[in-house]
Amino acid sequence: MTGQIKILLIENAPEDRSMVKHALKQTSYRSATFLFAKSAVDAEKFHGENITLSILDLGLEGQDGLEAINQLRKSVPDGALICVTDSKDDEFRANALQQGAQNSLSKEEIKSKTLDQTIRFSLEHHDIVQQLNLAKKQLTEANISLEQSEACLLEAQAIAKVGSWQIDLHTECATWSTETYRIFEVKFTQDPLTISTVLTYVHPEDLAVVKKRFANSFDNDEPNKSEHRIVCGNGTVKWIEECWKIIRNGRGVPVRAAGTSHDITELKKAEQQILNEKKFTDALISSLPGIFYLYDRDGIFTRWNKNLETISGYSSTEIANMHPLDFYDQNEKKLIPGVMETLFAEGSKELTVHFYSKDRKKVPYHFSGHKISFNNKDYLIGVGIDITLRVEREQNLLAYTDEIKKLTAHVEHVREEERTRISREIHDELGQQITCLKMDASWLVKKIPASEKSVHDKLSNMISMMDNTVKTIRRISSDLRPGVLDNLGLVPALEWQSSEFQKNNDIRCVFKSEEGDITVESGLATGIFRIYQETLTNILRHAKATNVQAVMTQTKEFLTLCISDNGQGFNLDEAKRKATLGLIGMRERTAMMGGELRIESMPGQGTKVMLKIPLALNKPDS
Repeated sequence: MTGQIKILLIENAPEDRSMVKHALKQTSYRSATFLFAKSAVDAEKFHGENITLSILDLGLEGQDGLEAINQLRKSVPDGALICVTDSKDDEFRANALQQGAQNSLSKEEIKSKTLDQTIRFSLEHHDIVQQLNLAKKQLTEANISLEQSEACLLEAQAIAKVGSWQIDLHTECATWSTETYRIFEVKFTQDPLTISTVLTYVHPEDLAVVKKRFANSFDNDEPNKSEHRIVCGNGTVKWIEECWKIIRNGRGVPVRAAGTSHDITELKKAEQQILNEKKFTDALISSLPGIFYLYDRDGIFTRWNKNLETISGYSSTEIANMHPLDFYDQNEKKLIPGVMETLFAEGSKELTVHFYSKDRKKVPYHFSGHKISFNNKDYLIGVGIDITLRVEREQNLLAYTDEIKKLTAHVEHVREEERTRISREIHDELGQQITCLKMDASWLVKKIPASEKSVHDKLSNMISMMDNTVKTIRRISSDLRPGVLDNLGLVPALEWQSSEFQKNNDIRCVFKSEEGDITVESGLATGIFRIYQETLTNILRHAKATNVQAVMTQTKEFLTLCISDNGQGFNLDEAKRKATLGLIGMRERTAMMGGELRIESMPGQGTKVMLKIPLALNKPDS
């Protein structure tokens, strides 16, 4: 490999350069590449040439020999160095070697056959030095890396609150890491720790368990774990998790225990908090008056309260293997899946169904469910309330309401009959009596002489008053019960009432019936007529209207009356809060007929009253 060697000769005397070159040709390095420089400074031009060997003449004119070595090392930092000197001072040669030269020769020695051996020795020595330097560098880097690793380990232990320890089982001496000292709140000391010393930090209530677990760990080669309390050096109580393993020698004899101490105090506090919250949640769920349940989309129960077991009669084991549909009969089972899908889609749903117990007892329940999500999974959480008492009360209330409606209808019927009777008595009897009085007065007018002018005037006034009284009797009789309603029917009665309203109040009132006359049951006709009367009365009192339009239509199923005005309108919500008797009476009459009364109005936009009566519930008398 000598052909790859580059030898640099620093020599400015031509005869010396030729002498050295000739000597080199006689060595085994004759095929090497030879380079020449006149001085150490001139050697700068070969920087980066990977010079294998430099031969430097230290006796060059104008240069300090030892300084020339330093200058050459700047230009040619690598490669072996042989110094050529005429000095016979051994100290000078020693200084040259200390400056980095591998060897030194005189010019006389160059001419000898020792040059080959000197070059070989210098190159080998240089290689050894390079390898030693490299090894030293690698060792230094390894030490730095080890120190960095140890620093990282200490930092990681501090962050994780995990310390390490070892116990020599022969001497019973313990070694703690820095973090272990910090966890135990103990100052570092050079005094050796022992097993006995370490055990003094274990909480007295946990000491027996810790000793037993450590003793049992000698029976296995697996990692061991223990959670217990310690009393720190400052008196603080902490929870730690110990993980360790028994290390054995080649004969299987335990020689060392190595492990870690993890400060889990905060974790234990969090666990205790979660446990307390769970206890609170369980207590809250158990205190609910109804049943509580939680299940997923597949109908698998996750949680429920004790009431579900008590009310259903199923045990907790049975409920865990049941589906929500198992608590309903066949008819309601068809309804529940759709409700469940709606709930999971919309987020909440309420439902009233019958809950079936294990003994097939049927109980009405009102369920309220909501969708919740945790751990990327949807659940249905719900509460069911027994509404048996409420259902019974609602049924009783419906029955009572029905009785009230019947009583109201009866009272209204009696009232209308009484009005009819009074109307007829006033019209027939009182009207007949007034007519008789008028006839008598007229007879007297004929019998009394014309000369009795004052008497004739008085009788004339009496007759005029009797005529007015008859009109009043007819009006009162019509108000109590219009004869046209009984004699001609509903449509003529409504037309007559519209005409009277327009004539007496100077408000245009037009009634139209698309079906001509309509034959309905007398009670229905009376109810519709009274609602129409009350509507016109309200228009007169409150609407300040100038025009009223009323239209009656009939289909096979319904009879509809629509009344609208161009008045000032009113606030419906405010009217409902005031609960005016007129509107209450109209709604009550409508309810007795099984119909629907709808009122539309806004301030400044008039009012529309729509009455819709089902004919099937109000068949005419046969």
